[in-house]
Formats: sequence, structure tokens, C-alpha cells
Amino acid sequence: MKKILKKKINEKLYQFALIKKKPILGICLGMHLMMESSQEGSQTIEGLGWLKGNVCKNEYKKKSYLNVGWEYVSPCKKLQNKLLKKVITNYFYFDHSFSLEKKSEAVSALTRKKSIPALIVKKNLLGVQFHPEKSHDAGKIFIKYFLERFNLI
Repeated sequence: MKKILKKKINEKLYQFALIKKKPILGICLGMHLMMESSQEGSQTIEGLGWLKGNVCKNEYKKKSYLNVGWEYVSPCKKLQNKLLKKVITNYFYFDHSFSLEKKSEAVSALTRKKSIPALIVKKNLLGVQFHPEKSHDAGKIFIKYFLERFNLI
């Protein structure tokens, strides 16, 4: 965020994503940047603020942890897109130590094991905590869905 603000590209990103409504896929940190803030580092850092919610250090039973490996993703009830529900219900590869708060309004899917927000959806904005590029066939199917959904191929 510091580099985005320093180079003054936040306004260009805003115009592209929220005014022109161009499709955005934020992967891991890219998803985090769309949110209001992040606890990464020693202070709270302001995000782009496109979606409500904050990013915090992973905690499970009051201990922080690095979440690495394959996790099964399940859509939340509010995810209405049937094709996306089918695409997202699968195992994906995760590698992160910070996650979006579960209470964020944009959360559309969670991991089964630790209930980590895995997908956010709001109009032309999609964000994933997992890495589709490391998720083999499930990742390819997800990327294909995104490209086809927004007529990019």
C-alpha cells in the first residue's frame, strides 16, 4: 500500500475498478489490498477501501500461525452464483499468515478446516486467499471461470 500511495496509482486503480467497473481478481495480498485495512507489520495500514473488512494475523485457538497447504473451500449460503459455487467447492492451495476477518460482508466462501475466508465477491471484484496458480486443476478451472465470467477470453 505504501508503494501504491507513493506512486499515486490508487486513484487510477479506483477509476479502473469502481468507476469503469473493470474486472479485478485479487490473489492473496491482492485480495487484502481491496479491504479497508490490514494489521500486517507493526501498525494498521490503510487499504484501498473498496470493500468493508480488515485483514488480521491468522489466529487459531489464540495462537498465530502460517497456513500452508491444501484446504477444502465451501461456499457460504449468500453466494448465489451456481456456477461459481460449483467451481469454488474444491481443494485449493493456501500460503498465508494473514486473513480477512470472517465478519466482512464480502466473504462468499470459507475453508472447511479453520473457517478462513477464501473468497470475496462484489460485482466486478473477486478476491481469493488461496493461490489458483498453485492449485493445479481446481486453480485452472477457477481462472477459466473468472476469464469467461467477464468475457476476457
